[in-house]
Amino acid sequence: MMRFSFLMLTIATFLTLICRDVTADDPPKAAVVAAEPAGHPLTLVRTGESRFGWKWLAARYDKEATGKLLPDRFPGTAEIFARLDRNWDGKLTPQDFDWSESGTLNLQKETAFALFKSADKNSDGRLTADEWQAVFAKAVKDGGSLNDFELEQLIFLPAVKKAERQTRSKGVESFLERQRKESRKAPELGDLAPDFSLRSPDGQASVQLSSFQGKRPVVLIFGSFT
Repeated sequence: MMRFSFLMLTIATFLTLICRDVTADDPPKAAVVAAEPAGHPLTLVRTGESRFGWKWLAARYDKEATGKLLPDRFPGTAEIFARLDRNWDGKLTPQDFDWSESGTLNLQKETAFALFKSADKNSDGRLTADEWQAVFAKAVKDGGSLNDFELEQLIFLPAVKKAERQTRSKGVESFLERQRKESRKAPELGDLAPDFSLRSPDGQASVQLSSFQGKRPVVLIFGSFT
C-alpha cells in the first residue's frame, strides 16, 4: 500500500512539474498516465495516451533537436519513463507519442490484441499455458513445428480476420440503415396500394399493378404456402 501511495505521489509530482509550463499551442489531451494496482509490481507496458506529447517534451528537454530523449534528460522518474517508452527501446521518440490509427505502435498493439483475444478462450483476460499451447497446436502443419511464414501467419492472421469482421459488420449496418431510411409507412385503410410489377406465372410477361387502374377490380392475395 505504501509503495502504491509513493508511486501515485511521484506521478502527481511529475504532472505538477510539467503542468506549470503547458503552452496554448499544445493543449493537454484527455488521458493520463496509469498506475499499477496495489500489490502488483510495475511492468513495462504500453499505457494509455499521456496528456503531454512529444512536441511539448522536445521543446523543453531536447534542446539539441536530436529527436530522442534519454532517461538522464527526462524530468520524471524511471517508472514514468518506462511507461512512456512504448516500444521499450530505452529512449523517448516521436513514435512513442504517435497514437494515430495508422501509427506503427498502434498497429502492433491491435495485432497483439487480436491474437490475444483469439487465444483467450474463456475471456478471463489471461492466457494460460493450455490456451497458448492450443494456439500453437492449431497453427502447426507438419512435423509439430512452425517455419517463419507460419509464425507470421499465426501472429497477423487474427488481426486480418478481425478487420474483415468489422468491415462486414459495417456493411450490414449500412444496409440496415438504408432500409430504415428507404422504408415507407404501411398503407392505411383507404390508401392507394403501392405500385409494383411482377412476372406472370409462365415467366413470359411482366404485370404492372397500375395498368389495371380504372379498368377492372383487382384483388391482391398474399399468402405463404409451406
